[in-house]
Amino acid sequence: HSLYLLRLFNDAPAMLCLYAFVAAYSHRCFALGAMFFSAALSLKMNALLFAPALALVTLKECGWVGAIVRAIPALALQALLAAPFLRANASGYFARAFDFTRAFEHRWSVNWAMLSPV
Repeated sequence: HSLYLLRLFNDAPAMLCLYAFVAAYSHRCFALGAMFFSAALSLKMNALLFAPALALVTLKECGWVGAIVRAIPALALQALLAAPFLRANASGYFARAFDFTRAFEHRWSVNWAMLSPV
């Protein structure tokens, strides 16, 4: 099977955006980095794992006001990307986007398929 057919089609673009975020932050381009982080987050929610580092570095380097100034365009990008889905079905969008009751079953596993389920 192709990895793209096994629900991994958005991993590569999301990680590309996350690596661009890290590269931008390492060059002290915090506004650009925040936009890359926002783009990664729009592709895959596991980008949230980088959020504590983003917040800590931004607050340390830019202060509270600077962090807020850099967060506004990133939040605007999220709103812009979500707008078509919110217009079509806002309640369905939020219900599916933040459905924490989903169960990820072993039969869907690609990386751990060689192990038997417990």
